[in-house]
Amino acid sequence: MNSRMKLILSIILVAIASGVTYFAHAYVETFRGTPVKDLLLDRFPPVDMNFIVTYGYYVLMILPLIVFAVKDRKKLTYILFASAILIFLRTFFIVLTHIGYRPEAIHDRSWIFETLFRTKLVARNDLFFSGHVAFPMMFGLFSQIKWLKWFEIIGAFVMLIGTLLMHVHYSIDVFAGLIFGYAVYKFSESNIKPWVEQE
Repeated sequence: MNSRMKLILSIILVAIASGVTYFAHAYVETFRGTPVKDLLLDRFPPVDMNFIVTYGYYVLMILPLIVFAVKDRKKLTYILFASAILIFLRTFFIVLTHIGYRPEAIHDRSWIFETLFRTKLVARNDLFFSGHVAFPMMFGLFSQIKWLKWFEIIGAFVMLIGTLLMHVHYSIDVFAGLIFGYAVYKFSESNIKPWVEQE
């Protein structure tokens, strides 16, 4: 399979994973899970970090895709395959974990989020694990471009702190996001990268 077909396949897999997530979001939004205690969140009131968490996340998601589309198409293919895996994993876990968000949580109020929420492309009960943390962590680990690597990794920690401050994720969600981002990176390095790089 040539590199162009691999890129097309990676885009199709991301689309399929996103479609499966659509149904998972529709499912998790049909019930209100029970909020639980959290050692960290119980120590401070929510803080509105909406602008940083919302628009910062969009930048952290879009920037690496643009950079790799311009600089390294094989890396883009590789990252899209890994993203599909991460989306599938996250979808699996949000369906399994029926923990409700905390009532004091400050949710994204941007028009982008509200539009995506109405179309079931995002949900409020999709807590475990945090995509806000997992995706930037994974993108940062993939990058060989030093400024992009550090921008994404630092961004992952900014998302970790921001989502905790807003009480939109539990501690376990954000720390698991770091672990899943790293795990998918390692899996992809040894299993997907060699296949993508072979002609």
